[in-house]
Amino acid sequence: MSPTMKRVLSVTTIILSGLVILLCAVGLIGAWTSTGKILTAGTKLIGAAQKGATALQVGLQSVDRRLNSLEDDTQTIQDATAQLSQNISDKGLVLVLLPPAKEEKLTNTVGAIKDALNTAEQTLSSLIDTLTFIDSLPFISVPKPDPDTVSAAAAKVEKLNTAIDNTRARMQEARDNSAGAAQKVSDAVGEVNNAVTEIRSELDARSQKLTATQDSLSSFAQSFPFWVYFGTLLVTLVFGWIIYTQVLVIQFALAKFKTA
Repeated sequence: MSPTMKRVLSVTTIILSGLVILLCAVGLIGAWTSTGKILTAGTKLIGAAQKGATALQVGLQSVDRRLNSLEDDTQTIQDATAQLSQNISDKGLVLVLLPPAKEEKLTNTVGAIKDALNTAEQTLSSLIDTLTFIDSLPFISVPKPDPDTVSAAAAKVEKLNTAIDNTRARMQEARDNSAGAAQKVSDAVGEVNNAVTEIRSELDARSQKLTATQDSLSSFAQSFPFWVYFGTLLVTLVFGWIIYTQVLVIQFALAKFKTA
C-alpha cells in the first residue's frame, strides 16, 4: 500500500473515530440531562397510580361502612319484629316499631352503596390503565386489581336490592296486619343479612388484592430513583468505554500517519 493511501486511511479512521466520540459525548450529555425529567415523570406516574389505588380502597371501605349501617338497620327491624310477634294486631304498635321511614332508610342505604360502587368503577378503570402502562415498562411487574373488582360486588348488590324490596313488602304486610307477617319480615331480613355477608366477603377478597398492588407501588416508588441513576451510570460506563477505545484508535491512526 502506498504512503498516500495509508495517510488517507489514517485520516479517515481519525475522522470516523472523532464522530463516534462526538456522538457518545452527546449521548452522555443527553442521558444525564434527561435523568431529572425521567425521575419527575416517573414519580408523577407512580404517584398517580398510588392515589388511584388509595381512592379505590377508600371507595371499597365506604361501601363496607354502609353495609355496617345497613346491618344496624336490619337488626333494629329484627328486634321490632320480635316484639311484634305477639302483638301483630296492634296497628299502633306496628306503626311505631316498623314505620315507613325504616323502609326509606334501607332504600337510601342501597342507593348510597350503588353510588359508591359507580365511583369506584370509574377509579378502577383509570387505575388499571395507569398500571398497565407501568407494567409495560422493561423489567417492571406490578400486580393489577381484577377488572371485575367492582362489577362482581355490584352483581351481589343487585341481589341485596331484591332482598330489601322483599323486606319492604313484608313490612307493609305487617302494617296491614297480615297473618304471619312478623315471621315473613324476619325471614326477609335474614335474606338481607345473607346478601350483606356475601358482598362483604367479596369486598374483603378484592381489598386484599388491592393492598398487594399498593404495597408493590410503594416499593417501586422507593426503588425507582436508584434504578434511574443506575441505568444512567451504566450508559455512562458504556459510552465512556467506547470513547476510550476510539481514543486508542485515533492514537494508533496518528502513529500510522506519521510513519507513512
